Amino acid sequence: MKRYSLYCLPVVFLFFFLFQVSVYLPAPFLPRSVFVVYDRGIEPGFLFSLLEQHRRVYLLNGGTVRLLRDFPTIDALTAYLDENGDEMTLPLQRYEESIAATTPPFGRAKIVFSHYPDSRDIAVVKRLQQEHGLPVQIEVYPQPYEPLLLAYSYTHGSREASLDFDLLFSTEIQSYESIKVRRNDKLITRLEPGALAEGRHYRTSLPGQRSTTLDFEITGGDTVVRRKVHIAALTDEDPQLLMISDKGDRQSFIESLYTAVRVPLSQALQEDLLEYPLLVFDGIPLRSIDPQLTRILRGIYQRKSSSLLFISDSPWFGSRGDNPEIEGILPVELAPRSLKYLPDLGILIILDISASMTGEKLSLAKVSTLELIKNLKDLDRISILTFWDQFRFLHDFEEKKNLNSEVQLAPLVAQGGTDLFTALEEGLERLVDLRMPQKHVIILTDGKTKERDFDSLIAQALLEDITISTLAVGEEVNAGLLTRIALKSGGNYYRVYSLEEIPSLIFEDRREIARSSFGEDLFPISDFTDTQVGQISGMSLYTPKPERIVLYKNQYEDPLLLIEKRDRQLIMMLLSDVYGYYTGDFLSNTSVMRTLQRTFDSILQKNTVSLRVGESYNNISLTVNGEGLVNPELAVYSEPGSFLTYSSGLTLPHPGRYTTILYSRGVPFMRFPVYFNGNMEGQTTESRLASKDLKTRLFRALPTSRLYLVVFFIISVAVTFLSRRAPTGPRKRGP
Repeated sequence: MKRYSLYCLPVVFLFFFLFQVSVYLPAPFLPRSVFVVYDRGIEPGFLFSLLEQHRRVYLLNGGTVRLLRDFPTIDALTAYLDENGDEMTLPLQRYEESIAATTPPFGRAKIVFSHYPDSRDIAVVKRLQQEHGLPVQIEVYPQPYEPLLLAYSYTHGSREASLDFDLLFSTEIQSYESIKVRRNDKLITRLEPGALAEGRHYRTSLPGQRSTTLDFEITGGDTVVRRKVHIAALTDEDPQLLMISDKGDRQSFIESLYTAVRVPLSQALQEDLLEYPLLVFDGIPLRSIDPQLTRILRGIYQRKSSSLLFISDSPWFGSRGDNPEIEGILPVELAPRSLKYLPDLGILIILDISASMTGEKLSLAKVSTLELIKNLKDLDRISILTFWDQFRFLHDFEEKKNLNSEVQLAPLVAQGGTDLFTALEEGLERLVDLRMPQKHVIILTDGKTKERDFDSLIAQALLEDITISTLAVGEEVNAGLLTRIALKSGGNYYRVYSLEEIPSLIFEDRREIARSSFGEDLFPISDFTDTQVGQISGMSLYTPKPERIVLYKNQYEDPLLLIEKRDRQLIMMLLSDVYGYYTGDFLSNTSVMRTLQRTFDSILQKNTVSLRVGESYNNISLTVNGEGLVNPELAVYSEPGSFLTYSSGLTLPHPGRYTTILYSRGVPFMRFPVYFNGNMEGQTTESRLASKDLKTRLFRALPTSRLYLVVFFIISVAVTFLSRRAPTGPRKRGP
């Protein structure tokens, strides 16, 4: 019977493996990993005692998990904490995966908190137990003092002159003798704890200033406790727009209508950009907007959190490729609509007449060259360079009006091998010496040439500010080479299959490689109804993107002011100045100013709401009450380019001022400041109840699939061995 039971064991363990039956180990007998949710409230002596007891302690602080060990003295540990420990910790949720990954498979976890964990921390502990099967014990560090300031709240309306402030003390306040309160360093009240409302509440009405600091000095015997509470409030004097300008203290027409803050571009990142409903970039060249500011502007555009106004009032604003991320935001293409105001161009046409271009290819290249020349301005200077395994200039750089290129191109025949590198090298040398505002190369070829170091020529072209476009002619082309030459040099790559494509391609290339064009001429300006409203003497000439609203334009249909409307976010562009230098006559028109003000009012108007802000331990709560709110959502802007979105209570990463944007129907409804002090110690009843509710798992479930398979194999071998060794006994003989 015993032998048969032994034979059944492999089958049992195979069954356990197939059906993933868990193995449970008693948690009290498992080795313990200790995690400390650290802030400055935990004394180094307590950590040192934990290290002596457990030898390995993990510190959860500043978003990282640090292993503490091998500190010979408390002083050495204190020095380490002073260098590496942040004032505040982040929510336990940030460390959830690290705790699960760090705890060994045969271990359990102990998490030590500096204060009672809140309900969100308890939720993380429950997930560690339920989803990871990890027994977790929590412990609260015994504070050397009783909490004194538990929480505060204040309520005010966006149009009210004052706010109601309420600070809640613990019952410990009654053991002190006096409380002094200063507002912005001026003593406003002195009272005894017995005079507090209900023995615990300090209540007062404060002026609705943009920023208020309350200093509390609490005295009892030889003990003096000092605490600061910063309050940020919304006022009617708050600036409505940020003007980013390097033009000094000149006042624009926008600043005469609205309260504004003006900063140079170098200081833009020091501002809380989300604090302003409108950001104005006053003639800032696109190249000078650095990647960090560009990233923030892209986030603002995508989140629809603020409106943007770009002003282009000079030829240096920008051209295609200067800042592709910002170009995607602008309501214009950075190229003129017509050739009229393009800068004069020195252009080298390099034409491939090698044997690989025989027949239709060469005919197509000749036609392309003629169409190219037709689409240039009379004052553009043109040179044609033909190449095969040699090269020859048909003529030097001459003005278009003096050329008779058709006669020169007609007798050309395909011949010899192909050496594009030598021809391009020679052409660039001549183009460098040409005195023209802008220089460009167009290469017409199939790209089948000798392998050479074309990157060196591209680098030379970039150094000399020369762009190169390539037209790939024919069915079989070296697209890789021609694309690389064009895109790396700031030009364009085109595939040419038929004669019909050539005129539009050539015009597109001539227009797109042009630098910013700024026309200083007398332009009559009309509104969208074609009613003339004034004139200006200078403007940038760009092409409006499809479906953008053009409010004002010149006689050539070039836009002066245009808008992209994205719910309540506007992306606007004014293609002249805002100071009246070019636009004096235009801005003196009453109807124009009325239209501009209505446009800006649609994004700068203030909504009436009632706001309640409360702060307790490591938590801010926001309650907003206002008419017309639909699906309200709060977004808190904490650092450049980073959004935290919540609907009620939230944990913020560090003390300081934050800008909060209230969305309604998914678009900005209003914005208001909030200051997180981080020095309140009160906790909600919900947090205490959640802590009491938590039960530590008594067993740890182990990953069992491989374990069962190993045991199955060992027992199978053992059973086989024992079966062969089993005694057979003597055989009985017959009669």
